[in-house]
Amino acid sequence: MRITFLLLFAALHATAQTDTTFLKSVPGWMADNHVPCVGIGLIDHDTIRLLRTFGDLRQGRPAPANTLFNIASQTKPVTAMLTLRLVQAGLWNLDEPLMHYWIDPDIAGDSNLPRLTTRIVLSHQTGFPNWRTDNGGQKLRFTFQPGTRFRYSGEGFEYLRRALEHKFHQSLEVLMENYLFRPLGMNDTHYWSSRLDTGRFAWWHDGQGRPYDVSIQTPVNAADDLITTVADYCKLGIAAMKGLGLSDTLFQDMTHPQVKIKENYFRGLGWGLVGGLPGDEYALEHGGSDVGVRTMAVFLPKSGTGVVVMTNGDNGLFISDQVIKAALASGTQLLAIMNKSAVSHVRVVVPDSAIQAHVGAYIQSNGKVINIAREGNAIKVSGDGAPTAVLYPESANRFFMDGYDVQLEFPNDTTLVIYEGGKAVMTIPRRKEAEQGRSDLEKDMTALASDDTEGRFTASSGYLKAARYVMDELRQAGIPARLQPVPFVWDDYTGSRLTVGGITYADTSFVVIQRGRLRPTHWILQKPGDTATDKTAGIILLPNAGQAADWATTVLRQYRFGYMHYRPDGMPAANGVPVILVSPTLAGHLGGPVTAAITWKPENRTGYNVLGYCQGKTDRKIVLSAHLDHIGRIGNTIYNGANDDASGCAAVLGVARRLATQSADAAVVLAFFCGEELNLKGSSWFVSQLGDTAVQLNINVEQVGSRHRSVKGVWALGATAYKNAFLTAGSMFDNGDLQFSAEDSVRDILANTDGYSFMQRRIPSLLIGSGGFDEHHTPQDTIDLIDFGHLQKVTDLLYELVRRAE
Repeated sequence: MRITFLLLFAALHATAQTDTTFLKSVPGWMADNHVPCVGIGLIDHDTIRLLRTFGDLRQGRPAPANTLFNIASQTKPVTAMLTLRLVQAGLWNLDEPLMHYWIDPDIAGDSNLPRLTTRIVLSHQTGFPNWRTDNGGQKLRFTFQPGTRFRYSGEGFEYLRRALEHKFHQSLEVLMENYLFRPLGMNDTHYWSSRLDTGRFAWWHDGQGRPYDVSIQTPVNAADDLITTVADYCKLGIAAMKGLGLSDTLFQDMTHPQVKIKENYFRGLGWGLVGGLPGDEYALEHGGSDVGVRTMAVFLPKSGTGVVVMTNGDNGLFISDQVIKAALASGTQLLAIMNKSAVSHVRVVVPDSAIQAHVGAYIQSNGKVINIAREGNAIKVSGDGAPTAVLYPESANRFFMDGYDVQLEFPNDTTLVIYEGGKAVMTIPRRKEAEQGRSDLEKDMTALASDDTEGRFTASSGYLKAARYVMDELRQAGIPARLQPVPFVWDDYTGSRLTVGGITYADTSFVVIQRGRLRPTHWILQKPGDTATDKTAGIILLPNAGQAADWATTVLRQYRFGYMHYRPDGMPAANGVPVILVSPTLAGHLGGPVTAAITWKPENRTGYNVLGYCQGKTDRKIVLSAHLDHIGRIGNTIYNGANDDASGCAAVLGVARRLATQSADAAVVLAFFCGEELNLKGSSWFVSQLGDTAVQLNINVEQVGSRHRSVKGVWALGATAYKNAFLTAGSMFDNGDLQFSAEDSVRDILANTDGYSFMQRRIPSLLIGSGGFDEHHTPQDTIDLIDFGHLQKVTDLLYELVRRAE
């Protein structure tokens, strides 16, 4: 869980004033930065003046006033306060070598051990890295002689924990409870345990507001992962400002500079120290930065004022800044001191190609990924535990974050170096393209086809969640993206009844597939090939084999709402005749007179296509598409639609990321259609809105990931002119694994896909698929069904096909 990207973000800023009108702005700041939950505490004259919690623990779970937050590195001052209480009690010595109680085997015999003391640990002068695994390391080591300079280190605090536990034969958690939490009344502060009230816990979210799929079960750690409330941390701050019961000498040690970081910014014992504030004031500060966590506390001992901000999102830093500036009179000045760079940075304009060269994913030794995307003539940074931020070029390979002492450098094509305070704090290798593609596919499939999206039925909340994910991913790759509204009428026949021989059947036993204008006096059964002669009768159709097999899924979900994915056998051409299709069960009970009470509730609805655009080198345009919708939830059963067609969407996203860095000759419109399961609503609307826009080709991707696919490789169906381009692009497959069928021979198949909307406008279309699969439109179409190796090869083929299509 530990991440060191932008350690600056773990430390922020502060001096108090009485105006709290800024609180009205907090929900807007949260929305702008995609942070679900924020807790704020204000202290005035050593008294908690205000406690306020905003937002949700996670979607649909409002945050209570006593929300529990993981506070990440804000744990360090708590460990420091415990240790100083032990020193005050005469049980511990600030300047005794820790080697008397603990020696890490990695540094046994090192000549620096006698210099490693508690004072050195609490002021971050150990010479240890933040974590021994940083930059691919495995063993703990000294990087400089302890006590000679500053280097932020969690390892140092963990070393201190080992020494304390060996000395007292008690765990850190027990020591904190006995010597700190209970005396200060911090009754809501604990490390994780099975007793934790998870109903109050603020779950972690990324820079787009999406929940992280990681465990909240974190171990006891002196540097990280303490869980507390805003109120309890305010109590700690008040105790620290009032002296914590320490002697004057020990309080001076805590609140006076032990090591200088830069002008007016120092480290005391456990706290960052900011000087040079108005009225000869100084501030104690510390923040927390981890995956889905950003917290900050600032306390001003002379005035007894302070601010505590806790958030559960990677972009929480930007909210902390806003709160500190608004709540503290000297907040802006304090932030400027902390974030001031040692050198000035001047923004320059560099070629787009220079920025594109850095776009990609960089993977840390702990597996966390930092994504670099193009944002105009700048780069956008996001990823696991990283705030979403824009950095501007000061040269072709070096970028700075305006207002913060953070820079990124790309010394070569395979490396990213992060600088903070003018020092390189992390070197991260670029992920190889094949590894990156496979990882992205797995991430995309999880986001699109998990239960969270509830089967992505058009216009549902689950569909919109999937659409927002796709749009965010395109934008992170530097591709302009938008939602295209698709208006349609929802013909809801729920509540209709059919009576046969005196027995009434509910609307799950039949569907109205044509309302018609006629109000029939009676109903007749019409079989395929029959011609209607009774002009006063309504028509009853029997289900064919496909409809009978899919009655509980496709038929009820689609026909019931007036959208026929497959034209029923015997469907009359006259629109004025009402038509009912009965279930396979009811088909065996037809006998006696039939009456129908049809309830029709039309409603205007809006679905959304997701559209992206990759600029090409010519004026030619290709539309690369897949359908984002599926059949949703029916009762308590979710139809995830992993292969149909989350696999196609994931493949198109994979191509999009490559096009963002290596454009094709033709411009590529990336289309993720809604309403495919509702008679091609999304693609039909898209095509109707093209106007005079000339599209050379549609490449439509459908069902390309199943382990149980009927085609071993890839099957292309459609425009013969692109057969050679397809076969050439598929070089990653064996020749026998590539099949091609001309449009005229498979029109019945194409008529049920989004490509048909283009064909009706005489735009050539090519369907790329891997055949049928037994789990189609069943609850078994889940991510477990996906062959990611095959899906990656299809993605590679699509990219080559887009490049070769002329």
